[in-house]
Parts: sequence; structure tokens; C-alpha cells
Amino acid sequence: MNENSIDCIFVIDESGFLGYAKNQEKFPGEFGLVAGYFLPFSTVEKAKEAAKPFFAEFRKNDDDKIHITDLSRDEQNRLRNKVFEIFECNDLSWLYNAISVQGMYEFYKNDDSPKKEKIHTKLFYSIILKALAFIKTEIETVRKVNMLIVSDKLNKGEVKDFEREIKNNHYLLTTRQKEEIYKKKNLETDKIETFIFTTTVTMPESDNFQFDEDELNLDICTDISDVTLIADVLANSAFYYLTQKINDNPNIRLNSKEAIEMHPLAHKVWGNQAEDPLDEMFRRKR
Repeated sequence: MNENSIDCIFVIDESGFLGYAKNQEKFPGEFGLVAGYFLPFSTVEKAKEAAKPFFAEFRKNDDDKIHITDLSRDEQNRLRNKVFEIFECNDLSWLYNAISVQGMYEFYKNDDSPKKEKIHTKLFYSIILKALAFIKTEIETVRKVNMLIVSDKLNKGEVKDFEREIKNNHYLLTTRQKEEIYKKKNLETDKIETFIFTTTVTMPESDNFQFDEDELNLDICTDISDVTLIADVLANSAFYYLTQKINDNPNIRLNSKEAIEMHPLAHKVWGNQAEDPLDEMFRRKR
């Protein structure tokens, strides 16, 4: 493998509340969550081939699309155990990010953003940041990343929102400048004037998380298969165990080691050893 360049496939799924920041929680500690993992295969098709017989017992027909919530309770338990076994028997990590509904409402309530900002979009971008941090940590010399992000159930509007979020924040991850154009009427000349503002983000060499311009490529596709079923199980189970925690403490830091400690794969979670910015930005304070 060329450790300066990596092609990877990151599979995600979501659970919980994914709507707009204008909404307050319906119950104490309500949250949304996205979980994901890296495919240990070079293509989605190869991964699907390997996974299909592993989950065959849960299908009535060969081409059935399975979701964990469609199965009986007994089948759900067997499916979870199958997925947990995959991670236990292989050198695989998984990631998740969660956002408090009330925390996001409080963060945006004093500006116009609640009408536009969605928890789903913020979760998507944050889990991609965490995935990139994982790559940078595991392969320090990597300079170029081509990442295919795979999820099921995404509609065209959601994909468009995700692509816009990536585009709007791409300058934070690369050396590329961000240009913003503003037009304003000059009251003295009665003419429209155009202003271009450029922003460049630089980081200390020791903390450098950035990629060279055009060396970070992120693409999104939808696929309902056993590949996304694994992410479905991760998201569903993470949601369950986090819910147990918020029942005891609605203000718990959702992305902390403590919050996920009851999960059978808690020791396989990457990125929850340090404080997560999401827990600071969107912290529930009731």
C-alpha cells in the first residue's frame, strides 16, 4: 500500500432525531446519532459478496434488503451477535457521533440558522471529520485520501445537503482558500459594488490535519445491502446503549467513553478518549 495515498470506503447509518435545530427535545436527553466503519475491502461489491452468506439466514428471498428493525426480536439479537462477532474476530474499529437535540437548539436559537441547520447534516460532517482523523492517526504519512461514503436510505435532498456541507467546509481541511462574494449598493454612487473575501486556514506543523489542495476527495453513494446492514446494527445498538445512559443522566456527554461503556463493542470504538467538540458546542444544559 502507498502510505502517502489511500483509497477507502466508509459506511455509515443513523438513528434517533435527525431534524432541524428549531426543534426542542421531546423527552429529556433526546439525541441523534450516526455510526460508521471502514470496509476492509477495495470495493463495495467485493464486500457484499463476502457478507451475503454471513447474513443469509435473515433473508426469505435472495435479493431481500434487510434492516434490523424489520426483524423479530430473536432475529435482531442473532443479527447483533453476528455483527459483534465480525468486529471481535477482526482488527476492526468503528466510530460514532451523537448530538443533543436540546443542545443544538440552544446553540442556534438566537440566529436565523434553526430554519436551515439539521442534526443529520452536522452528524454526517462530524463523522467524516472523525474518519479522516482516524486515517491521519493510523497512517501519519498520508497526504491524499479518496473516500467513498456509503449509506442507505439517503434521498436526493439529503445527499445535496451533505455535499453542500462538504463544499462549504472544504477549506478547513485543505490548503485551498475559501472565497465569499458580497454585493452592496454604494449610496454615494448609486452603483452595486462587489467585494471578494478570502479565507485561508493554516495549522501548526505538529497539529496539521490538513490535506494539500485537491488531495482530499469525498464522494457519496447510497446502497442497501449487507454492507450497510452492518452500519445499521452499529447505529441501532449505539442508540440503545446511549439511551440507557441518558435515562440516568440526560446531560451526559454523548460522545464520551462513559456514554458508550455498556456497548459490547465499546472497546472497539475509536475517537472517544478525548473530549469531543460536539459535546461542547451542542451540550445539553438543563
